[in-house]
Amino acid sequence: MLFERAARNPGQIVGRTAYLQPAHVMASPDIIGQVLPVRIDSLERYSLIGELATRPASGLISQTIGA
Repeated sequence: MLFERAARNPGQIVGRTAYLQPAHVMASPDIIGQVLPVRIDSLERYSLIGELATRPASGLISQTIGA
């Protein structure tokens, strides 16, 4: 998931899935601009809620966009 910006709620970061669905995670703003694995925990009306995956999936490489 590519992390784009801080969310409305303090401590939340908004990113987009490969299908451009917005997803929110609690994380540091340092991850903005990075592609990181996320585990989706629940669904909201127009977005997904998840957390950073503790272990990257096999073959998944994290990247930094625009660095």
